[in-house]
Amino acid sequence: MITFARLGWILAAAVLGVLFASGFQGSLDKIATVDLSFMVENSDMGKASIAALDVMKAAREDLLKFIDDNRVLTSEQARNLRTLWLKDNPTSQDKAGLDSLKAAIVAQAKKNIELGQKPNLAPEERTLLQEYSSRSAAIERTANEWYQEFMQEIQQAAQQKRVETLTRAKSAAQSVAKGQTYSLVFDTSVAVYSTNDLTASALTAMNARK
Repeated sequence: MITFARLGWILAAAVLGVLFASGFQGSLDKIATVDLSFMVENSDMGKASIAALDVMKAAREDLLKFIDDNRVLTSEQARNLRTLWLKDNPTSQDKAGLDSLKAAIVAQAKKNIELGQKPNLAPEERTLLQEYSSRSAAIERTANEWYQEFMQEIQQAAQQKRVETLTRAKSAAQSVAKGQTYSLVFDTSVAVYSTNDLTASALTAMNARK
C-alpha cells in the first residue's frame, strides 16, 4: 500500500521567526522570547491545518489502495473514480455515483480472479482475461503518476498552510509584545532562555483571532 509520510510542516517556523518586532519603541533592553513552532503546532489554526492535511492524505491513500486492490479499471473508470473520490463537498448524487462505480470495479476484479482460476476458458473469456491484464499494467502506471501528483499537492497545501499559520502566529506575538512595550522579540530557537516568555499570551491572542 502506498502511503504518504507525515510532513513536518511546522519545522520552518523557527527559521522564519529568528527575529521580529524590532521596530517597537521602548527600552532596548526590554527583550522577550516566543516559541513560534509551539504556537503553530498547538494553536487552533495549526491543529485545524494538520487535521485538514491528514484528511487530504487519507483520501488519496485510500484511493490508491482501492485501485491497487482492484487493478481492472478502464482509463475512463479511473478518471471518474478520481474525480468523485476526491471531490470537495460531494452531493448525494456524487456519493451514489461513487458507490456504483466502486461496486462495478469490484465486480470486475472478482470476475478477473474467477477467470484466472478457471481451467478451461471460452474464447471470449480468454479475450476478457487478456483485457484485464492489459488494464492492470496500465493502472499501475496511472497509480505511480497519481502518487507523484498527490505528493506535490500535499506538499503545496502544507506549504500554504504553514505560511498562513506562521504569519498569524507572528502577528499575534508582535501584537502582544507591542502591547507590553517590548523592543525586541526573539524566537526561542535563537534565544533559548528568557525570563520574559510571551508564548502563552501570544497563543491566546492567536486563538482569539478568527
